[in-house]
Amino acid sequence: MTDHWMPSDLCPECGYAVDAATGVDGDAARPKPGDISLCLRCGAALEWDTSMVMRSVPEEALRELDAKTRRLIEGAKRHIKQRGLFPVSAKGQARVVKKA
Repeated sequence: MTDHWMPSDLCPECGYAVDAATGVDGDAARPKPGDISLCLRCGAALEWDTSMVMRSVPEEALRELDAKTRRLIEGAKRHIKQRGLFPVSAKGQARVVKKA
């Protein structure tokens, strides 16, 4: 996996500092507008906007994704929530799970 350092941003759901993204399945592509990531603190689904700022993805939009992508997102969210929350002051890392 390839980590990509990004301009620091805060998860709009929990305020966790996110400053990197890592592609799934060995994907080395940098995130781009429209890609979906997950906050590793709270598991929120986030989308990179055209300014590369993360915004929350509404549940309705997640339901419109293909079944494979939905399963990947839901599995990762379950894992994050089972693991528990990181401290807010820790550095975050988002995972890209869908290409736009």
